[in-house]
Amino acid sequence: MASFALNVLQTTYFAESFPASHRCTANGMMMLFAVMGGVIGLATESLVYTQLGTHAASVSVVLLPAFVSPIVVRLVLPETAGRDLDEIAPERESSPAGNDASETAEVLSGSDKAIA
Repeated sequence: MASFALNVLQTTYFAESFPASHRCTANGMMMLFAVMGGVIGLATESLVYTQLGTHAASVSVVLLPAFVSPIVVRLVLPETAGRDLDEIAPERESSPAGNDASETAEVLSGSDKAIA
C-alpha cells in the first residue's frame, strides 16, 4: 500500500516539479534513486536482522524513517494545487549552453549556406 502511495506521489507531484523539457530525465533519476533505496533498505534490514534476530523487529526498525517522510514532504515541497505547470516549473528562456533555439537555428542555417 505504501509503495502505491509513493508511486503516485513520484509520478504526479515530482513530475510537476520539473519543466517539460527535463521531466523524462528527472523521472529517470527518480527511478534510479527508488531502486537504490530498495537495495539500501534490504541491506539495512539484513544488517539490523543480525543484531535483533527477528525479521519483524528489524523491518519495524527500518520502517521508522518512513513516518518522518510525510512531514518532510509537507514542510519542504511547494503546494501545486490550482497552479499552472508553467508557474510551478517554468521553462528556461535559453538552453544550458546559453543559446536559445532561434540562435541555434540561425547558426545551423548559416552553416548550410557555407557548405552549399
